[in-house]
Amino acid sequence: MVARKFLVQHDDSNFDVEYDTDDGLEVLKFQLFSLTSIPPDEQKILGGEDGRPISDDSDLIAIIDKLRLVSINEEAKEKVESSANHGGTTQNDDIVQSDEEFARMLQAEEEALLLQEFVAGKDKGAMEGKIRPYVDTVLLYEDPIRQEAARKTVPVDELEEKALVALAKEGNFNPSKTEHDHYFLLQLLFWFKESFRWVDAPHCDGCGNKTVHQGKGDPLPSEILYGGSRVELYRCLFCSRITRFPRYNDPLKLVETRRGRCGEYANCFTLYCRTFGYESRLILDFTDHLWTECFSHFLGRWMHLEPCEGAYDKPLLYEKGWEKKLNYVIAIARDGVYDVTKRYTRKWHEVLSRRNITTEPVLSDVLSHITKERRKGFTSQVLSVLEDRDRK
Repeated sequence: MVARKFLVQHDDSNFDVEYDTDDGLEVLKFQLFSLTSIPPDEQKILGGEDGRPISDDSDLIAIIDKLRLVSINEEAKEKVESSANHGGTTQNDDIVQSDEEFARMLQAEEEALLLQEFVAGKDKGAMEGKIRPYVDTVLLYEDPIRQEAARKTVPVDELEEKALVALAKEGNFNPSKTEHDHYFLLQLLFWFKESFRWVDAPHCDGCGNKTVHQGKGDPLPSEILYGGSRVELYRCLFCSRITRFPRYNDPLKLVETRRGRCGEYANCFTLYCRTFGYESRLILDFTDHLWTECFSHFLGRWMHLEPCEGAYDKPLLYEKGWEKKLNYVIAIARDGVYDVTKRYTRKWHEVLSRRNITTEPVLSDVLSHITKERRKGFTSQVLSVLEDRDRK
């Protein structure tokens, strides 16, 4: 892995973009999409003194630090206008091909939306019922007692030092607070990934040997106290003892147990992020996964964080790497909920065909209602700041 930083110019704006050479050009294009709203298929990236097009990963290697981004559609419009002004009739075959592909995608989206009207329910209850429990969980992250319990487990000095070393390796020996906070967050992610333990089948509580799943058990009062309403039972292959594995939802308990699956990982890690003051969102993927997003002032946008793998800023990890068939990806924060599905896919027209729980207007209404509820009593100034942040 080689981390690089590009200064990307688009129209009158400049963006600092961190790029991991292992990710490839496609991920970089998606990062640019999140900053400029230009879909990857409509992007034309230029680099070098001669402004040559960047078409593959090898082209990026030769670029030192500056790139320019233009929209194919905007460029096509300029060429048509220029041709008209000079009486010309030339066409750009690449642009025509891109326009045809774009038209096919729009047609697929229209068909998916039409199908959705017939097969999806219009009752808000089903969608709201899936989201509400996670809103309650996210509010636990604001509890000072839970935050203090989390803070006590973190080797802050060690992570501070590692953050400074990482900055120094990039030639930054006098980082700003924004730069320091960004690099500390990454070290927090790496530390968490190593300190939390993944559990498929827990080892026997009695002898430590392997176990096999035996079904579900009734939760004990001590387990319910920390949201452990679901309890899995496992039988030891050696001594036949039954070991309980409560699926705790309270991050306070997870700070203590430090084990679980993706739900526990994301739940606990998001508490750590809030503990250290990062604006954070728990990301709910309806295809059975969760992760975290934090707002990075260094990047000027929300950043994807995958605590199970210690990965960051790789939104295409699930669709491209894990080959997940995404449908709904919902961000849940203390001040609102948001549909962020488009950030995690390059196949929106395909994703849309799988969104059949409810219609898009009903989903938008549910999210808007919960967000307004969470922002009740906020000043107009605070609301303006939040709305600006939501767009990034």
